[in-house]
Amino acid sequence: MEEKLELKLNEEQIAHMKVGAQIIEHFSKGIYNNPSNSIRELINNSYDADATKLTIRARPEFDTFTIIDNGSGMDYDDFNNKFLWISRSDKRDNDTLSPMFKRPLIGFIGIGFIAVSQICNKMTVISSKENQPFKFEAVIDFSKFKKTEHKKKDFYELSEVKFINLPEEKNAHYTIIILNELTKEFKDYLMDKDRGEAIEIKSFSFIGLKFEEIIERINYLIRDPKFDLSKNIGRYWNLLLDLAMSLPVKYLDEGPIKILNKEAVESNLDVIEKIKSDVNDLNFKVDFDGIVLKKPILFPNEEDIQESNLDFNVFSISKKFIFDDKSELEFVGYIYNQRRMIYPPQYRGLIIRIKNVSIGGPVPDFLEYLYGEKQFLNWTFGEIYIKQGLESAMNIDRSSFIITHEHYRCLRKYIHDTLHNEIIPKCRE
Repeated sequence: MEEKLELKLNEEQIAHMKVGAQIIEHFSKGIYNNPSNSIRELINNSYDADATKLTIRARPEFDTFTIIDNGSGMDYDDFNNKFLWISRSDKRDNDTLSPMFKRPLIGFIGIGFIAVSQICNKMTVISSKENQPFKFEAVIDFSKFKKTEHKKKDFYELSEVKFINLPEEKNAHYTIIILNELTKEFKDYLMDKDRGEAIEIKSFSFIGLKFEEIIERINYLIRDPKFDLSKNIGRYWNLLLDLAMSLPVKYLDEGPIKILNKEAVESNLDVIEKIKSDVNDLNFKVDFDGIVLKKPILFPNEEDIQESNLDFNVFSISKKFIFDDKSELEFVGYIYNQRRMIYPPQYRGLIIRIKNVSIGGPVPDFLEYLYGEKQFLNWTFGEIYIKQGLESAMNIDRSSFIITHEHYRCLRKYIHDTLHNEIIPKCRE
């Protein structure tokens, strides 16, 4: 109902803030700054559902993008009470860990599915829950709330859902999500496997290669300092690498740090081995068009940088802080630093992972590094795994932080002090 404020001196009046339906349109257009973040939200849901295998098939020529998982699945009641509500998530009402594998649950905001409308107009969801002899199929039409005449309606009227229950084997459990009517921008993204936009830029394709072979090929190409992932390979391959870098998938067998002379290493590498072991134990496999993704981190990646404590250094991190409000911030990780700039440029910076998923990509300025020795940041890469805290500082896009949050400021100061007092002095040597 419309409320009116009147000119009444010295008399308090009450009014209410309103949320217009346009907010859903804004969500669909601008939560995420690239398609990989929208896709990652769907993958995160599969991970939270205890899926061990997730299969992605991009078929832009047929106007489809499909994600299939073997997780716990949903039934019609789950779909109606959780899926169809924007910004309602009860994943953590009873526990912060997944039921079967006790994975730290990623999702809690409940906007991931509406964000998919950023890259498609229709989404089909097919799911079955174990021990239930039926499945459901639902088709969601996002296109309606994108039309001007719907902008003044209530948000729950802005998308149409066609739903049906069907028989299924009792022991089946899975979820299939099919994106249809892909936006032109997303379709172009998926079709761009061989960059040909600029004649002066030499492009490379990895068609037919396994993931390990792709990384091996990239590490060969970086010997040319002009090589840049964002320019020299298609956006399809950048999408694949972005997902591999951000998801809770395994590391390469020799990654993240390959140390030949372990007996000469001064730094304690137990933290890194524990991180790698913990990630492997998550048992989460992502197959993207037949390519099994792994974290593409493998340092050192140049022929003449091989010797630890001579060509590069590795610094292990393990820290815990307790704040006045009794909240805690605990994290582990490592920082790798070598004797010259890291190539490709996309592998410079700091990755922060919450619930094993990266928040954005590598941050090249290391959380706005304060000191003047910033030239050494180009020689440096690091990963921080947040074990407790910081999540409330995360912005809704899962790509950035509220910089005034106490946990963020604490982490930022610790990273800056570590770089300034320990890592960069070593770097100068």
